[in-house]
Amino acid sequence: MTAADLEKNFDAFVAKQKEIMFSKSQDYSREEDRLGNFKSTAVVVGQTPEQVCLALIGVKASRLGSLMRDGRAPKHESIFDTLLDMGNYCVLLSCLLKEKGETPRG
Repeated sequence: MTAADLEKNFDAFVAKQKEIMFSKSQDYSREEDRLGNFKSTAVVVGQTPEQVCLALIGVKASRLGSLMRDGRAPKHESIFDTLLDMGNYCVLLSCLLKEKGETPRG
């Protein structure tokens, strides 16, 4: 893959990621706190919002690993969709950490 192809694929991936992030967030939380679903789930399960988000990343990674290891075709969510969701959960985890006061380096 050339550098130009890599950049094109990256841009397409991030654009789709953004589209999904903002369309799905309407289903999961209120406008005033888009991270609220992690916070309310954290209360229910006795974890932190960050741990809840990390668990969801783990579920996606486990599913992806299972599909790739077994060579099975997914019946519902595509591998690409799983990758998009994992990326979005990483972004959401970074938002939870930022809200908590942990800032990224650089």
